[in-house]
Amino acid sequence: MGYTFPSDIQQQLNQLMATGVFQSEDDLIRHAMANLALQQADLAAVAASLRDFDNGERGCSASDSITAIREKLGQNL
Repeated sequence: MGYTFPSDIQQQLNQLMATGVFQSEDDLIRHAMANLALQQADLAAVAASLRDFDNGERGCSASDSITAIREKLGQNL
């Protein structure tokens, strides 16, 4: 079953596909959904950490947090 996107979203899809990075709308949407799932997991982890902090747990240092984020992103910022 197909889906008709609103014109603004279709235009964005077309622009992204024109870059050649994505072979089809399906590929692009799969990529977007995977990234959305990662974002949701990250937000859940932040919420859990905030709850832990509110409950008196100290957590890790800012330096350790930044290192972990850089490693997760695969970047040397």
